[in-house]
Amino acid sequence: MLGKLYLFLCLYLGGVLVELFLPSLTKNLDRTFDGRKLKTPIPSFLVLLPACFSVGAVVSGWGTYLLGYLFRADSEPLKKANAIWMIGCTLFCFLMSLYLHNRKEKRRVKAIEEATIAKRMESDIVTEHDTNAENDGALISPVDKTKGMSVPEELNTAENKTDGRTTAQIILSDVLRTFLDFLKPVDLIYFFLVTLLVGALMIATCHMKDGILKVGFTVYSDFAPHLAMIRSFSFSNNFPTVYSHFGGQDIRYHFLFQFLAGNLEYLGLRIDHAFNSISIISLIGEYLLLYVLAVKLTGSRFAAFLSGIFMSLRSSFAIFEFLATLPKGANTIQTLRDHMDYVGFTEHEDWGLWNLNVYVNQRHLAIGICLLLIAVLALSGRLFSSDGPKSVLKKVGWFSGNLKEAILLGIILGLGSFFNGACVIAALLVLFVIALFSDHRLDFLIVAVITVVLTKLESMLFMTESPMSFEYWYGFLAENKTFFGALVYVIRMMGVLPFVLAAAFVMQKWKHRVMIAAFSLPIVFAFTVKMSVEITANHKYIFIAMALLSVYSAYVIEKIVKSKDVIRISAGVVLSVFLTATGVYDLYQVFHKNSDKKGYVAVYDMDDPMIEWVHENATYQDLFLSYWHTTNAVTLGGGCMYLGWPYFAWSAGYDTYYRRDQMIFMYGAETPEELMELTARNNIRFILVDPNIRADEEVTVNEENIKNTFTCVYNHPYYNAQIYDTSKPVVK
Repeated sequence: MLGKLYLFLCLYLGGVLVELFLPSLTKNLDRTFDGRKLKTPIPSFLVLLPACFSVGAVVSGWGTYLLGYLFRADSEPLKKANAIWMIGCTLFCFLMSLYLHNRKEKRRVKAIEEATIAKRMESDIVTEHDTNAENDGALISPVDKTKGMSVPEELNTAENKTDGRTTAQIILSDVLRTFLDFLKPVDLIYFFLVTLLVGALMIATCHMKDGILKVGFTVYSDFAPHLAMIRSFSFSNNFPTVYSHFGGQDIRYHFLFQFLAGNLEYLGLRIDHAFNSISIISLIGEYLLLYVLAVKLTGSRFAAFLSGIFMSLRSSFAIFEFLATLPKGANTIQTLRDHMDYVGFTEHEDWGLWNLNVYVNQRHLAIGICLLLIAVLALSGRLFSSDGPKSVLKKVGWFSGNLKEAILLGIILGLGSFFNGACVIAALLVLFVIALFSDHRLDFLIVAVITVVLTKLESMLFMTESPMSFEYWYGFLAENKTFFGALVYVIRMMGVLPFVLAAAFVMQKWKHRVMIAAFSLPIVFAFTVKMSVEITANHKYIFIAMALLSVYSAYVIEKIVKSKDVIRISAGVVLSVFLTATGVYDLYQVFHKNSDKKGYVAVYDMDDPMIEWVHENATYQDLFLSYWHTTNAVTLGGGCMYLGWPYFAWSAGYDTYYRRDQMIFMYGAETPEELMELTARNNIRFILVDPNIRADEEVTVNEENIKNTFTCVYNHPYYNAQIYDTSKPVVK
């Protein structure tokens, strides 16, 4: 119950903040950015749901975390943190709701007064004699009894009438009217399909039944740090925060989305419900915001619908290359059905780097893209109202257009850095290009400065040293790191998409060309800058750019098929097949490779007694020496491993090689003295000896020496696993 209430408060708080500081998001929903009137206005619901959740979740996540950090000396810091935050948030939202309603009421009254005066002045001019009473009676009706004045007919609408209703009734009717306004066929179908797709993806890859947590085959490795960080907050006291798979040091991992899920589990939601709920809302939100952006840019709901399809189904020649490799006489359908890998011939394409598996793997990505889209929607109007380079010489080109909006955008982007840092960098890259040609450049500068300052402060709080460095690295994952080598890589990986985007660039006017360039800059960044030891991590910038650019690939297809010419329509259909064919097969593989019925899942018994033992007997400062599991009872019990699955720790800049060597030395120590010295040096509290470490060919486990050195404090009742406590030596 408390978990659901917390989610509601996230939406409520986000709604208040959006209405206070970002009202432009819901203004001019009846027009495109360049001023063209839409046949049907964009329902405000499509903007408000994702914007309210994203803003509210980021602010609430930070607020709760900081309060938990303040009470870190308590055994359960989240108890006081949630109590204070939820009560304070409720009071703040209630008071702000009253303020906003009163402000709206005052504006309503002022509009009525101004319209009434204007009507009377008009009647005086028209009649030119003293018949005010008759004219008032003829021109002004009926009487607004709540204000004691006459109301012009054009203002006597559902929006302006109170009819004696209470504040609560008025607010409820506004909400219902907003939702009913949403019920347009195309929008409703899009929302329904997106919800169905996102829900199926998230639940298929993470669900629990009868105490068994099942995690999909394509996500279980990435879920290792996700689940560990979630349980570090819901089951333990991870303040100050450390990385679950590399305990005892700082945190170099954007973890606040996992904190949010952990807090929801702490408040009573089951772990899969906690993680899936915010993942589903975030990804649905991204789809909705992209839809709104597409309508605002193209003026076409058909193009907006297509943009969602193209974001879901990637463009690539991979499926055609794969089919070309099949031997003569092979059963194509049977081969495609039985194949168990993502198709692709570029490096790591078999990981699913470019398809929807990224969203189910990196659950924290969608909320970051939502923040990016909110910033783009809020600020792009400054580009389309601009004279371009001429505005450099005008005040409007530099002065702020809406200071409070720029400040809030900077704050939410800055706070988003530890939700997903790559999305924040991508947002700054996109906004930089837009700012060059926009009015009110000061707004963009304010957003950037606040974002960078907050990110720096957060890094100082969490990290002793930053794993990020800006190093020139050309070519990304291309085999041949030359211009043409990179070009061939892009074409093999993206298929016809670069050519479609080139066509869009030629077809559009200069302001849209600026948007295409802005959306493309993260790709340029990914191909020229290396920020960590793992260059593959740059795939997120390309992935984000491809999602944004789907708007303009959809625009090209819409322009082609809009013609009644059969040949052009056929060409558009064929081009759409090339844009989506690989993505369709990838989508099949996401479900195929994570099929619960076929057993393609990692299974974790959440009722494992070792999980409960770790939860009750270990603190997060107690390091476990264990096999480098992806996920095990230690992390699911809220414990912290000396060295967990090393890939993620290594890519974050931790020295995993040193700890791997130390792990081998400790397990293989020949004397009690050597083992005690090594465990003391590495701050090990517990040693786990289980079948996995015994089976590791690189590790020789001197189990007899461990038994003779430390007390066995836990013996698993179902399989041969023991935990030894280094604070209870057998020998002195």
